[in-house]
Amino acid sequence: MLLKTYWGILQINKVAAVKIEHKLSFASVLSYFDLLLFFLIVFGIFFLTWKWKGGDRYHSKNDMNSYFLMERSISMPFFVTSLVATFYGGIFGVTRITFEQGIYSFITQGLFWYASYLIFAFFVVDKIFQYPEATSLANLIKIIFGDHTGKLCAVFNLIDVIPVVYIASLGFFLSALFQVNAQITMLLSTFLIACYTASGGLRSVIVSDFLQFISMVMAILSVLIFSVYYLGSPIKMIENIPSSHFDPLGGESLSRLSIWAFIALTTLVDPNFYHRCLACPSAKFAKKGILYSVLFWFIIDCATTISCFYAKSVIPHANAENAYLIYALQILPDGVRGLFCAGIVSLIVSTTDSYLFMAGQTLSRDIFGFHSLKYHKYSIFFIALLGVMIAWLFHGNIKVIWKFFGSLSTSCLFVPISIGILKKKKISASRFQLSCCLSSLVLILLECCHRYFHVTIDSFYFSTALSCFICLLPNKKFICKS
Repeated sequence: MLLKTYWGILQINKVAAVKIEHKLSFASVLSYFDLLLFFLIVFGIFFLTWKWKGGDRYHSKNDMNSYFLMERSISMPFFVTSLVATFYGGIFGVTRITFEQGIYSFITQGLFWYASYLIFAFFVVDKIFQYPEATSLANLIKIIFGDHTGKLCAVFNLIDVIPVVYIASLGFFLSALFQVNAQITMLLSTFLIACYTASGGLRSVIVSDFLQFISMVMAILSVLIFSVYYLGSPIKMIENIPSSHFDPLGGESLSRLSIWAFIALTTLVDPNFYHRCLACPSAKFAKKGILYSVLFWFIIDCATTISCFYAKSVIPHANAENAYLIYALQILPDGVRGLFCAGIVSLIVSTTDSYLFMAGQTLSRDIFGFHSLKYHKYSIFFIALLGVMIAWLFHGNIKVIWKFFGSLSTSCLFVPISIGILKKKKISASRFQLSCCLSSLVLILLECCHRYFHVTIDSFYFSTALSCFICLLPNKKFICKS
């Protein structure tokens, strides 16, 4: 009877739902039912994670392998859902590009990344499992190149995994929903995430990712389902989309398109990707899990792309940064809006907790060499506080934060790690260290110079080119025997 009544309400509101505004206050469209469902889902995920975390089992050094890697016996459903959820936290950036440039986004933010994941699966995974004692990317580099190189890699990994972008995204989203100061929402939400992340080890992160995966998939698919229900077939919707949105280049040059392909290859130096694979029982298991993950990423990207096309056809002049959210909150009926908002929070949180956990491990074990779990937990809270402070310092400018910290880590590590792991004749530790130090110095100096001089080529490419020159320059003194 309840479902029949709800279906009747949907039929009554079907015509009204098409009248969508391009400017909207998020809080103004949320009903009490939406808020109730939102809190039930979000706190339900936290409660279940806390209940199943298994944190009380970890007391000694003997439990370290279990705490950090789940004894390398992660199951396939948990591996896949954690991988998918962890690497889908940047939905706001993806929907913005889709709304502005159409299919170009699916190519640059989808196809290129699928290719990089497949490269990792078929060319890197087997190399990783040649070192069964490795516990992280930095630890793997330590085993191959020595202690000093491993610590240097860990420093750049730490810069990469401080979740400033996701702390800022979550804070601003919650601030928009509840009309609360963004700094307060950043601090409170990050503290809550740090609590369950530190308490249960990788198990707590994996369990939360599994639940958040379900929430985020339901949210994304609900937007597509109700778009089709209210506005009709996607084929009809295409008539209202600018033809430029079907240009593979998106109005950009071919060289600009190729840049995204290079950026996608940063998967090869992502410490979280390595860490998830190291928790698998075998290389074959990890490969299969990555293939399943690519399938899920493809489905989610298709749903997101089509939904953004619907948004473009209905509110073409909306602000691209939040057009997808504005559209979704108006196309969805009461109650489902709450589910959608909970799904967006799950998207961001699933990335934040993974990055916090990895940052804590990198700081406590890979940099300082502590062998007590309490130092890892202290490190997680320290990184959480540091991330909030950096977000405040940059005034939440997500683009600036993402570009600087991402460029610094990637341009310095991509070339030496790729050569060191993939090539039989590895570069020497001294050359690895020289490449990292000089390329990072050049990038920082050029970033400072860009404030005073107009340079069309991004400093990221100068830094990466220098790294290539140092690592590939023939010199017997730098090359070690295989």
